[in-house]
Amino acid sequence: DTPPLVFWFDRTPRVEAGSFYHVAKNWKKDVYFFCMDYMMDYRKKSGWKEYKYDFAKVIYFSDIEDPKEFFLKFISEHPSAIHIFNGFRSKTTTFLDLYIKNHPKPKIAVWSERPGIYGSPFKKIVKKFFLKLLYTTIYYKYNKYVTVMLPLGKLGISTFSKFGWKSDKMFPYMYVPITNNNNNHSHYHKKYEEGPIKFLYIGRFSKSTKGIDILISAVNKINLNNWKLDIVGGYGDYSEQTIAWSESKRNVDYIGAWNSNEVSSNMTNYDVVIVPSRFDGWNVVVNEAILAGIGIIASEQSVSSELLKKSNSGFIFKGNSSENLKNAMENVIENPSVINEWKKNSEKFYKNISEETVGDYLIKIIENRFLLNDNKKITPPWL
Repeated sequence: DTPPLVFWFDRTPRVEAGSFYHVAKNWKKDVYFFCMDYMMDYRKKSGWKEYKYDFAKVIYFSDIEDPKEFFLKFISEHPSAIHIFNGFRSKTTTFLDLYIKNHPKPKIAVWSERPGIYGSPFKKIVKKFFLKLLYTTIYYKYNKYVTVMLPLGKLGISTFSKFGWKSDKMFPYMYVPITNNNNNHSHYHKKYEEGPIKFLYIGRFSKSTKGIDILISAVNKINLNNWKLDIVGGYGDYSEQTIAWSESKRNVDYIGAWNSNEVSSNMTNYDVVIVPSRFDGWNVVVNEAILAGIGIIASEQSVSSELLKKSNSGFIFKGNSSENLKNAMENVIENPSVINEWKKNSEKFYKNISEETVGDYLIKIIENRFLLNDNKKITPPWL
């Protein structure tokens, strides 16, 4: 008999929701989205919307008077349910521990970004030591209970292997933005013909993680013409500086925030998106650009840049280097023929990372490991 599925989230799922929604739509039994709370206000102010997940039973624990009592009752009534948790250091970890303590044979999968190691060189050293100690302890605490581990990207796999997790338990995963809820599933491939090359940055205006200062430094070094850069966003630790900078540059425009449902369709008006991440768990802008059918220049630290290796839809620059990013942008400006090649490849590759494809990959993992006890290798469709 097919068991129910329970997906756990700190807040309403958004950037990661596409594949989970597809699973909810296609699983043969009930699927629950257990959310600790609603979407944060600053997300809503920047154009994000709460989705209605028609095929999942969405429960907000912030609306429940006694969440622990509710959950204990739930596991007693649904003892065969499979629980997919969002990491080991989230608001849901209390319930992960409660589940293990109160169920004789818990069925657990965990998806997780790699832990954040960023900041000054000194902070990085301290964090690296502290996080290695912490996550090795986490491994010894939870390994015997976790059947499936889903780190984001190959960088996630290599990171968690250093903490002790074995390859036979781990499967690469990714964030997948939802598209079939906003009628934005078709591509609008627009060829570059002539005129200024249109670059785009969209995301948080942050130095420590998103590397907006790397982009600023790179753009300041470009001495070529025939290009423009639009920046989209509006919040983050470097917001004021970024907006002030954009107002001082002839080729740069700050155009505010976009409604999150319109990101990919708006992207189709551009040639190349820039993803200059210093440190990311998985930057979904790369997914959205591939959906839009445009080219991408991304830092290797975005994690999602791994998609460019297989798709040939852009360029990966290394070392958080503004010089490397400048060179990559100048190469596009001087050789615009690459734009249409990238666009064509993005459009062809999208089916490999659609919510249907990645959702089916997750269903196959769940069925093989929890229902069939089958240990055969399952290859991610994007690799």
